[in-house]
Amino acid sequence: MIYFISDTHFNHSNIIKYADRPFNDITEMNNTLINNWNSIIKEDDIVYHLGDFALTCDEKIKELYSYLNGTII
Repeated sequence: MIYFISDTHFNHSNIIKYADRPFNDITEMNNTLINNWNSIIKEDDIVYHLGDFALTCDEKIKELYSYLNGTII
């Protein structure tokens, strides 16, 4: 399957307040996003992420990618 997504905002603590997301902190948000992603996306799926993936350093982004199923473009 092919999927399109945007605005995950991993590690962006202020997005919880700005977008009224129902999380207490970024750890809870990141874990929920990862679990929800992996419940739908399978290893052989392709995901086009259109923007605002994360607010963090390149190393943490690579780490986040490693937790997510599919090929992310």
